Amino acid sequence: MSFNTQLRDKAAFVNNTLRLLLSKQPISGELREALVYVIEAPGKRIRSALVLWCCELISGAVNHNAEISAAAIEMVHTYSLVHDDLPAMDDDDLRRGLPACHKRFDEATAILTGDALLTLAFEVLAKEIDEPQTVSGLGLVQGESAVAVRLIGRLAQAAGPAGMIAGQMADLKFTIDDLRLTIENGQLKIENRKSKIE
Repeated sequence: MSFNTQLRDKAAFVNNTLRLLLSKQPISGELREALVYVIEAPGKRIRSALVLWCCELISGAVNHNAEISAAAIEMVHTYSLVHDDLPAMDDDDLRRGLPACHKRFDEATAILTGDALLTLAFEVLAKEIDEPQTVSGLGLVQGESAVAVRLIGRLAQAAGPAGMIAGQMADLKFTIDDLRLTIENGQLKIENRKSKIE
């Protein structure tokens, strides 16, 4: 089976999981519509596919925890895209070939949609991850959420101020610095022309 075929299969699998998880949420109105809109937007789902492939390599098959982890990672990624498209960030009109969330709805709805996806990612990890009956060597018993806590911690770290958010800040700073440099170069050229004329 080709890589692209496998990737499409994994994307379809993750899309079904995302739909199922979203259907469990007591959300209605425009927020639900916006969440469905961004979740249903076509995407390669590479990050979530990597989770599923790694699980297959290690354990021979995709298990429930890998499925939930893949969906949570996709929620965080989609939240980052929704916020990245906002006018205060990259100000993109299109995402995945469709109007960006803030263009299809409005900025406030886009912000809340991104926020909902981010918090939902942590909620599904906390509620949906199956914990082992006992974890050998750690003395943990059923009811203690060692796996979920570790997954939540790792995702929070990767998405947080030392991870993905730091990367977005660097992108914004680079854009601002790049603009400042362009303006300064323009000023130098004007000053250089003035000195030649004088």
